[in-house]
Amino acid sequence: MLDAWNPPDARLTLRCAKGTYVRALAEDLGRDLGCGAHLAELRRVHSGGFDLIGAVTLDALASMTEADRAACLLPADVLVAALPRLDLDNAELARFVQGQAIDWRAVEDGMYRAYAAGVFAGIARLAAGVARPHRVLAPPVTKVLIESA
Repeated sequence: MLDAWNPPDARLTLRCAKGTYVRALAEDLGRDLGCGAHLAELRRVHSGGFDLIGAVTLDALASMTEADRAACLLPADVLVAALPRLDLDNAELARFVQGQAIDWRAVEDGMYRAYAAGVFAGIARLAAGVARPHRVLAPPVTKVLIESA
């Protein structure tokens, strides 16, 4: 969408899919118009499930205490919140962090957020009744294992 036209500058708002090269798009527009073009500014206002509403500027972070900065951090599992949840017991967790397969026939194939004792442990890939670790978050999971031993 063309937001503003103040020759030779144009301001555009784009909604595009992952993998779109906006700089290349500007070059293509300039080539097609026969005048050349480049980006003077690029601002992402939304990416994945995130937008600028919850963002904090670097200046604001610099002026905060360490505790206030830590309070601004989102938990790692927010990145995979759309995946269904899989809860592991301690024995399953021990196998998971060691990269071993876990028999899990109660759910359908796909990617899952894996948790143990309420702590995000990583991402599991389920296929044919077997869960295998795809990504493991060792430090929080190790703490669960130690505390529950």
